[in-house]
Amino acid sequence: MILFNGALCVCSVVGVCGEEWSVTYKSESTCAFVGSSVDMSCSYTHPSYLTITEVYWTKHNYTDPPPLRDDPEYSNRISEECDHGTKRCKLRIRSLTKSDIGEYYCRITTSIKDQNRIGTPGIYLDVKGNNKQNVIMLV
Repeated sequence: MILFNGALCVCSVVGVCGEEWSVTYKSESTCAFVGSSVDMSCSYTHPSYLTITEVYWTKHNYTDPPPLRDDPEYSNRISEECDHGTKRCKLRIRSLTKSDIGEYYCRITTSIKDQNRIGTPGIYLDVKGNNKQNVIMLV
């Protein structure tokens, strides 16, 4: 892990002939309020002999984690924009709740099963505020 100005996290694994995997997050943590939206992004590099088949966001750090977009808690509240050409992937989560607190990871899959990567550590999201609207009564 390498930190630049405390805001950039780089994870890398050396591949064949010195080519490297890396997943870089714009920040290592972010914070937003209940009901608001948050944007996260990652960029990546990979050994040139590999073909990228999919890049997606997940909240799980284990072998073959499911995409966040397949989770019913998120499917209607997220948008992903992943571009293989620029090797960047963005995630937006709308209508945040306290249950969104946690770490989010960029997952890269290739045509070779054992050559998939997940960028760890990910981006930690903290959500502030109450899930219920506060009602102020004037008497």
